[in-house]
Amino acid sequence: MLYDSLPSGWINEDFRKTCSYSEKIRQFSRHYKTFTNILEVRMLPSEYDVAMKLASLRPYKYDMSDVVGIINSEKMSRELLDSVFSTDNLGELYESTRLSEYDNHVILKDIDDNYPDCLSQGNLTSVLEAAKRKKNSS
Repeated sequence: MLYDSLPSGWINEDFRKTCSYSEKIRQFSRHYKTFTNILEVRMLPSEYDVAMKLASLRPYKYDMSDVVGIINSEKMSRELLDSVFSTDNLGELYESTRLSEYDNHVILKDIDDNYPDCLSQGNLTSVLEAAKRKKNSS
């Protein structure tokens, strides 16, 4: 059996001892794979991984390098962090970001109200960009 060859302590549960751990993690994760109907592997979105690693920031683990690696591989996260670290006025950036998020919410709600079942997690960004282009060309 596969599990007979796994060494004791093969799974890292250190994160359960950190301040970033919560029982609610499961509701934000998605199913990845189940092995022999025994072991279920779930994955968190990159944003949650970064937030959890920043909250715990264990210097004896790979939290810091993991954060850098995740941000490096996620274009959206990198753009956001670049804007945060390049501004001299975080209050102003916060306000403009909140306004942008509100505008995006209004646009997407209008689309969802008029075209139910059109939006999905996979197309939100492209639909939002198309709606903004149409709005700006009017």
